[in-house]
Amino acid sequence: MQLYIPIADVDHILKEHRDNPTFGNVREIFARDCYLWRLRLGTPQRHELDLGTNRGIFSILALVALQSELVVGVEPLGVYLPVFERLLQANHCNPNRAPRYTRFISSPSHERQDPDHNVSIQTILREQNIPRFNLVKMDIEGYEKDLFREPEWLANTDSLTMELHPHLAGNLSLIPEALERYGFEFALMDQAGQPARIVSAMFLVASSKGALAAVPHEG
Repeated sequence: MQLYIPIADVDHILKEHRDNPTFGNVREIFARDCYLWRLRLGTPQRHELDLGTNRGIFSILALVALQSELVVGVEPLGVYLPVFERLLQANHCNPNRAPRYTRFISSPSHERQDPDHNVSIQTILREQNIPRFNLVKMDIEGYEKDLFREPEWLANTDSLTMELHPHLAGNLSLIPEALERYGFEFALMDQAGQPARIVSAMFLVASSKGALAAVPHEG
């Protein structure tokens, strides 16, 4: 199975927006394997949610390597849409397998206040007519606290991998509390992948289905 990331094409599309080089995204997702290395996932993973989709590189990974039937992306910046279209084309993926919301992911409360700019996980599940997400990837630059204030979506989630932003979001202790309440095992890691406490962790992986690698965690 081969996966293609046309880095030169992507950077050309984003040139006028002065974005960071795409190689950094590729290195983080593939070389460092920052999202999946502590999860043992079988294939296919039917339904996945990519929060903070950016260029869509993780979405392509899910479509090709994890053989997902549907990967839903949420990314408020529309400048990345033509990039994702190019990635889908390069990997011969049907766009119908990768619907994308150009809105902010939010809690149901914030969605109700401004539904034109916000969407909740509960709304995505309903609109896509699926019962649950087998995997949720989250990198939303500090907005993660809002999702875990109303964590009912965890009841419809098998596994979770996320980058944490305590420098932007502040105290994130509500995240492990919510995961424990919904029956998830989880591991917290620092930038180097070593076990960490929630006050200093940069990455988190969690599973309610036994997919977490046997790594000790500190809460």
